[in-house]
Amino acid sequence: MDKQQIDLQKERSEPEMQEVLDRFYLAATPKYFEWLGWVAALAAVTYLKNKHGGFALSAILTIGYVLLFSYFQAFFYRFELVVNKKWSARTRRWFSLGLSAILAFVTSYLVIKVLKVMSAATS
Repeated sequence: MDKQQIDLQKERSEPEMQEVLDRFYLAATPKYFEWLGWVAALAAVTYLKNKHGGFALSAILTIGYVLLFSYFQAFFYRFELVVNKKWSARTRRWFSLGLSAILAFVTSYLVIKVLKVMSAATS
């Protein structure tokens, strides 16, 4: 998997930093709304499960949660955050893996919280 390196130690001029931010927003905004669509789909399944129950809807919801977490883990792992260039490749890989796990967990947790709020609002 090709990793995109994010070097926090590199000094940038103001125009260079603005270019970095512009590229980030152009890439992140469509991805954010794509993820909102996924949240809406999970919210719909949650609503149906709460309204009608059933094993099939619970299974679909559980599979959705697992896939979403796994996707977030893989997505965030694609980025290598360069904090200290003196670290070994192994240390950088473990740091990146740990950070991506934390980001995936937090993102998944927030999605589940949003789903619960949406579910409570529609019940």
